[in-house]
Amino acid sequence: MNAVKAVLDGSASLGIVFNETWAGVSELTKSSLKVLTQSCEKKASHCFMVSPAWADKHAELQDLLCTMQDDPSGKRILDDLNFKGFEAIASDSSKALEQYL
Repeated sequence: MNAVKAVLDGSASLGIVFNETWAGVSELTKSSLKVLTQSCEKKASHCFMVSPAWADKHAELQDLLCTMQDDPSGKRILDDLNFKGFEAIASDSSKALEQYL
């Protein structure tokens, strides 16, 4: 929840939380943030979000995360994290996340 709070209050522009944490966030809070992408690695899932101030960069950041596996530098990072990659999720992220819980 600290990541969510930091993004909301502007002390962080981006945040990463477990999908379970995101699923427990109020609808009001969810409506104030944009989810970029999420991982689903069978062991843990994460949700990347951006602050309202970065909302105009949502598509660009989402594309960057979702294509990391196609870039040699991005692939090295994913390999170091033991991640296969990231998937974009629908605008209605609460419904999209339900499939992973």
